Amino acid sequence: AERLLAMLLANGGLYVKLGQHLAQLDYLVPEAYTRTLGAVLFTANTASSWADAAAVIEAELGMPPEKAFASIERVPIASASLAQVHVATERGTGRKLAVKVQHAGLREACYADLAAVGLAVRCAERWFPEFCLGWVVDEIAPHLPLELDFLHEAQNLERCRRLFAASPLGRDGTVVLPDVVPHLTTTRVLTMTFEEGDSVADVDCLRRRGLAPAAVARVLSEAFCTMLFQGGLVHCDPHPGNVLVRAKADGRPQLVLLDHGLYRELTPHFRLSYCRLWRALVTGDADAIRAECDGWAIGEYYPLLAAMLTARPWADITSGEVERLRER
Repeated sequence: AERLLAMLLANGGLYVKLGQHLAQLDYLVPEAYTRTLGAVLFTANTASSWADAAAVIEAELGMPPEKAFASIERVPIASASLAQVHVATERGTGRKLAVKVQHAGLREACYADLAAVGLAVRCAERWFPEFCLGWVVDEIAPHLPLELDFLHEAQNLERCRRLFAASPLGRDGTVVLPDVVPHLTTTRVLTMTFEEGDSVADVDCLRRRGLAPAAVARVLSEAFCTMLFQGGLVHCDPHPGNVLVRAKADGRPQLVLLDHGLYRELTPHFRLSYCRLWRALVTGDADAIRAECDGWAIGEYYPLLAAMLTARPWADITSGEVERLRER
């Protein structure tokens, strides 16, 4: 696992993106890999040099960063698989900004990397029939160009903002999103308002700030259920670095949703079916679980899907004991 991590970091870009996918497949991949990859790939990626970042900003905005912004920090505060974020201040207003800059040369390298990884995976599947992770590459291939277009991300962010603006979570400020600065946003540079917050997964930090982890978990669940069931939107990269939390004036938790580069949209038919499945999972209705899974051509494997979705054994799901819903 450590050798794999070193290889992913050395190659960067698409390889880090693949490593992040693997780190979240805890129901398929051994814990040694998910733990080792997840501890690093979501928070610590190799950053581009300031010279490279400045060159991308100038090429995209038509002016050097020193003219585009009143000030900009040369050392990024975060670096992800596709881009890094620099803190800046807006000219004329002094507003604090987050400038997301795509890694130099990434757009060109990603397609070659995708072909190389695809070839390696296909060879592995041919030589080792039990190796069946080719679908990860198939899933990334058509959507990578969308993630590399920050104008597309800005559009996704606005779709998500409209969804929450029409919901109680948005109206009372429980869920917030950064504002895009349109005249400083292009395909490879995304400029937004800077939003403070701590990682939603940092339990010790939550407690230090007086936030109860249970309350944060509830808000997190409500926010993503709103996206899934009301908006039909699937945030495709909801790792701990992209979901921040802070305290509102009344002491209740407030979520900040970042990185809207890739969404999948659910059809109304699937959303209703998914609702029915979750109702059956919560109430322990085995017949209803099987009926919904039959509609998805899952067949006899419906107990496995139920266990994957709930992280509970089938016997626990169907026990009918209401007390299990109150377990910590």
